[in-house]
This record gives sequence, structure tokens and C-alpha cells, in this order.
Amino acid sequence: MMPEKPGRQAVFAFLFLMTSIAAIAALGDQPLVLLGVCAGYLALGLYFWHTRVEIIRVIITAVIMTIAENVMCLHGVYAYSTPQLFQIPCWLPVGWAFFSLAIFRIIEGLASVLDIGYAPPKKPWGLWIAGELAFITLLFYVCTLFWENTALSLFATVATLFLAAFLYRGRMLLLIVLVSIIVATILEYTGIVYGVWHWNAPDLWGLPLWVPLAYAIVNLLTYRVSSGLCYRGQSGCEKKG
Repeated sequence: MMPEKPGRQAVFAFLFLMTSIAAIAALGDQPLVLLGVCAGYLALGLYFWHTRVEIIRVIITAVIMTIAENVMCLHGVYAYSTPQLFQIPCWLPVGWAFFSLAIFRIIEGLASVLDIGYAPPKKPWGLWIAGELAFITLLFYVCTLFWENTALSLFATVATLFLAAFLYRGRMLLLIVLVSIIVATILEYTGIVYGVWHWNAPDLWGLPLWVPLAYAIVNLLTYRVSSGLCYRGQSGCEKKG
């Protein structure tokens, strides 16, 4: 039974997400089994949460991260222990889709508790989305081509966050960044400790410092792009998909 209060929904989504991370740690060396588990998590998540904007976020995250992770692994930024889908495990696109669903449910539950609203900008939605995608592309370019220079990658992610703070402002930005960094750190260190993946130029205990910040930027821009697509026709983002 899904809790009705937003705060309890955020707690439920967080615990739900933590169990999926535990499953990755336990089944990382059995990719086909883990694919079935991730599919089950995604199906159950979509049963609970399936507004239009949530479905858009799931699609955006799965597509962007599947492409990005394949390219970054191909360039030697990091590697998975059991790749099947080119450079990545077969469960990863489904896993990313579920992570997106759960993380944004945590964020929006906390936003409701803290009375943090969101209003889409008045600029043309096409121009807005193009700008968001340009941010992602630039950051991805720097972190992929210069991955051995972790200081440069860290500078690029920090600079992008400061630019986002200047352009977007508001408490929602801070909430997305904080939740993303916390979840990313837990996820990354779990995968590293249990040997599911490894980074080839780590800074701190096997993890480059720029990685949690990059998660935050991707989630921030995914949130804005999905909201732009949802609000462009003033259609209800909270309607069921």
C-alpha cells in the first residue's frame, strides 16, 4: 500500500531505491538475473508512480545514460565487470529507468514537505530544452575526453553547477543537487566495493570526486527537460500516463 503523505512517499521511495542498490551488489555477477530483478523494480515503480512527467523522465534517463555510459566505457573512463550490451551490462538501461523514477519521487516528496514549488520558465520551450541538452553535451565531452585529468573534470562539474545555480536559482535546484549527490555516493561506493564496476582514475576510495556532481547535473537537467516537455502545451504533468 503506497503511503498517501508526500513525506512518507519520499521515505518509501528511498528505502525502495536502497533495496535495488543492494540487489545490484548481490547480483552484479549475474547480469541476466539482475535484469529480471531491475525489470521487476521498474514495473512495480511504474505501478505506483506513472504520471506523464515521470514516464518522460524514465525514457530520457534510460536513453541518455545508455548512450553516455557506453561511450565513456569505450573511452576507458570506467568499466563494468560483466558487460553484454556493447560496453555495459544488459540490466543497466532498466536500472537507470528505475533509479530516475525513485530519485525524483524522493525529491518531489521532500519538495512537498518543504513547500518548494516549481514554475517552468516563460521562454520558448524548444529553446529551453536545447539549452539544457547543450549543458549535458558539454559536460559529457569534457569528462569523457579528459577523464585522466580528474581535476579538470571536477572543475567542469563545479563550474556547471555554479552556472546552473546562477541561471535557475531557487530551492528546488539545491534539493535536486543534495539528493542526487547522496544517492550517487551510496550507489557508486556500493558498486565499487562489490566489484560491479571500477573507475580507472579514482580520487577518493576508488571514486573520482566529480562523479556525484555529474549525477546531480544530469538529474537537474533531466528534471527541467521533462518539465519543459510536459508544460509546453500546459497539459497536466500530474495526469496518469
